[in-house]
Amino acid sequence: MDQGLEAPIGYAVSRLLLPLIAFAEICSWYTTLTTNFRGSVIEESTWALTSTLMTLTLLSLWWRRRAVRRPFMGAAIVLNTAYIMFMCTVDVPMYLARVHADAASGKAFVTVIDGVRDALVRRVVTRRWEDWAAEMPWMSLYFSAGVWISLALIRAPRPPTARGEGIGMER
Repeated sequence: MDQGLEAPIGYAVSRLLLPLIAFAEICSWYTTLTTNFRGSVIEESTWALTSTLMTLTLLSLWWRRRAVRRPFMGAAIVLNTAYIMFMCTVDVPMYLARVHADAASGKAFVTVIDGVRDALVRRVVTRRWEDWAAEMPWMSLYFSAGVWISLALIRAPRPPTARGEGIGMER
C-alpha cells in the first residue's frame, strides 16, 4: 500500500522535515556569522516545531502499529515531548533573552560577509565557566543523551522491505 495513502500525516510530515532542518541550519549559521541571536530563536523554534510534527505523527500512527512496535514509538513520543518542553522552556527563552539584551544595549551586528571573513581568521579558545555556563544545559543533553539516543536507533524496528515486511506494511 502507498504510504501516502495509509498515513497521510506521516507522508506530509516526512516531506516537511528536510526543508525545515535545512532552514534551521541556515538560521544557525546566520547567528554564528552575524552574532545576531534572532537566528538562534528561529532555529531552536524550528527544531521544536520539527519535533512536535514528529510526535504528532507518531501519535497518529500509534494504533495502526503492532503491539511489538509500540514500545519504540512510546519511547520516541516521551523523549520528543521532553525535548519540546526543554526547547520551549529553556533553549528558546535563553536566546530570546539574548536578543532583548542585545537590543537594549544597542549592539551592532556584523554582516554575513564580514562574519565569514572573521570566521576564517578568528581563533578564541576559552575554558572559562562564565563563557560556557548558559550553554551547558543544551550541550550536556546534546552531547550525552542525544548521542545515546542516536546509538539506540540501531535497535529501532526495521523499515519495510521489498517483501512488504516492516513498519510500513503491517496492520
